[in-house]
Amino acid sequence: MTVKEGSYGYRRIFNFKDQCGNPIDLSGMDTVTLFIRVNTGEVIERTCTIIDALNGQVVYMTEEGDFDSNGFAFYEVETSGIGTCYISENEIKEKVKKRIGY
Repeated sequence: MTVKEGSYGYRRIFNFKDQCGNPIDLSGMDTVTLFIRVNTGEVIERTCTIIDALNGQVVYMTEEGDFDSNGFAFYEVETSGIGTCYISENEIKEKVKKRIGY
């Protein structure tokens, strides 16, 4: 996926699945944290919302400052609860394009 540098206010949905591709039940999870590593190497930590616990689905609404530099952004999502922690298996890569006229 590609976004424009400086853009924000859109949803990113992430799905937690096991090695067989089955949804991971997130019922009882306390926190869902999104880590965004931007082109500068900085890591931004944000909070996600569980929208469908049984099907392992969380959402993040992008915020101002998430994509301030062009290049690539990488996502990693982590959720934790009582004695359990799931971390997304693969980083998700997103291209951030430079804005025209800036």
